[in-house]
Amino acid sequence: MNKQDTFQVSGGQRQLFLDDHGIESLDGLSRTVHQPDKKGAVIRPEAGLSGREQHSIQTHSAPIWDSERKVWQLWCSSPTTISASGYFESDDGLHWYKPVMNQVEYRGSRANHFVDYALRGHREGPATVVYDPFDPDPGRRYKSATFSSRDHDVGFAVSPDGMQWAGLDNVPAVPSQDTHSLSFDQQEQLFILKTKHAGPIFLPPDAPHIPGDEAGHNSRAASLSTSTDFANWTAPEMSFFADERDQEIGRLVIEETLADSTRRKPEFNVPETYNAQVYNLSVFRYEGRYVGLAMMFYRSARVPKEWPGFDEMDLPESILATVRRGGDWTGIWHIQMLSSRDLRSWERVGDRQPFITPSRLHSGAYDTLCIGQPAEPVPRGEELWFYYTGIRSYAIASLKYRDQGAVCLAVLRRDGFVSLDAGEEEGELVTRPFRWTGGSFHANLNAVGGDLKAQVLAADGSILATSLPVTGDQTDARVEWSQDGAALKKGLEVRLRFSLRNASFYSYWFEER
Repeated sequence: MNKQDTFQVSGGQRQLFLDDHGIESLDGLSRTVHQPDKKGAVIRPEAGLSGREQHSIQTHSAPIWDSERKVWQLWCSSPTTISASGYFESDDGLHWYKPVMNQVEYRGSRANHFVDYALRGHREGPATVVYDPFDPDPGRRYKSATFSSRDHDVGFAVSPDGMQWAGLDNVPAVPSQDTHSLSFDQQEQLFILKTKHAGPIFLPPDAPHIPGDEAGHNSRAASLSTSTDFANWTAPEMSFFADERDQEIGRLVIEETLADSTRRKPEFNVPETYNAQVYNLSVFRYEGRYVGLAMMFYRSARVPKEWPGFDEMDLPESILATVRRGGDWTGIWHIQMLSSRDLRSWERVGDRQPFITPSRLHSGAYDTLCIGQPAEPVPRGEELWFYYTGIRSYAIASLKYRDQGAVCLAVLRRDGFVSLDAGEEEGELVTRPFRWTGGSFHANLNAVGGDLKAQVLAADGSILATSLPVTGDQTDARVEWSQDGAALKKGLEVRLRFSLRNASFYSYWFEER
C-alpha cells in the first residue's frame, strides 16, 4: 500500500466531511453546510447608554469553563474611553452577570466589571482569551491578546484566573489592523494568532480612486503568526484573502439584499465600489483538522467624508481624523467556513455556502447586518455552542444609536458542520485505504425515514464485513456487524463503503476498547 494513498484514522478521532481528505469516491451524495440554530442575544448593551459609552457589546473569545469555581467566563468589549475588557460570568452559559472587579475607574468608580490587562498604552477590548492547561506556571494559564488602535498592533498578557492580569510588555507586539483572533491548539501546543493586513486587490475596472484609503480598506486579508511559548512569535504571513469568486458572491449578496424587503440594507450603495474582503478570521482545531470561520465583508459603498452623521457621533479623535480624510465603508457581513491541515493552505467548505448570515428584520435579532465570527465552538454534550457578535448597523454609524450590538448564541449538533446527503435514491461513499483501528465503530447521522449501511472492503475489494442498517437521528450510533467481524484485525489495510438512503451523514469514528 502506497503511503500517499492512505490516510490516518486514529482511535477516538472523528472523521468529518469538510474536505475530501479521506474520500476515494462519492456517488449520488451532496455535501451540505449546516448553519447553527440561532438562539438570540445572551449579553446585551447596558440600557440607556449610547455613543462611545456602549452602543454594542462584542466578543472575540469563546467562554472558558473554570472547573474549580464551576462558572463560565467570558471577555467582552468595554467603552472605548477606558483601556479594559468587560468581564462576565455565568452558571449555564445563557444567563450572564457582571462580577465587581474593582480594577478600572469608570464614571468615577471602580465598582464595575472591567478588567485591566496591565499593558502599556491604550488597549481596547474585547481581548481574545485562551486557556493553556500545560503551562508549568499556574500564573500563566490564561493568556490574552489585545489590540491597540493607537499603535496598530496586538499586545499580550497572562493571568492565573482570567481576572487579575499581568501585561507582557517585554514580548514584542505583533502588527495588525483593527481586529485579530487568538486560539490555542492543545494537540500541537501551538498558539495561533490571526491578524489583519492588506492583501490582493480585486476592484471593478470603473472603481473610483478614494483619497485617504491608505489603510488598505480595499484589500483586507488574514495573516498568520504562531508561537510555542507565547513569547516568540513568527512574523505575520498572509494566509487567506478574498479572491475573484468572492467578488462575484459579494455582488450577488448585495444585490439580493437590496431586493429583499425583509433584509436590512447597507446605509449606502455605490455599485462601482463593490468589493469582497476578509475582515477577520478565527481558527480552531477540531477532530484532527483546522476549521476557519472567515468574517467576509461584502462592501457596498464608501460613506463620504462629508456625511453629516459623523458630526453627530462622539468619535475618538483617531477615528474622526480617519473619516474626515477618507470617509468610511459600509456593507454586509457573512461568515464563511474553511478547512486546513497546515494553517496555510485553506479550502472553502461546501462550495462557499455561508455558515452564518444576517437575520431578517422584525425578528428581534441584533445580527441583521454585521456579524462578528465566533472564536471557536464550546462543546456542550452533543451540541456545539457558538458565541458571536451581532450588530444592527455598520460599525461607525452604530456609535450614534443605542442598543445596536450584542453577544449572540447559535447551536449546532456535534460534528454538524457538514453532511453528506442522500434522498430516495441510494448514494455511496468509499473511503481511501487506512489501517483498521479496532474497537467499536460509531456514526453520527440523521436517517429518519431512511438508513445507513457500512461495508469493510479488503485491499482486493472483497467484502470483509457488512453492517446492520442504522436508522433514526443519532449523534452517536454504534454500528453493529452482521458477521462476527473475525476477519477485522487491527492494522489490516481496508476501505469503508457507506450506502445511504434518505439520510444525512456527519461523521464516523472508532472507540478503543
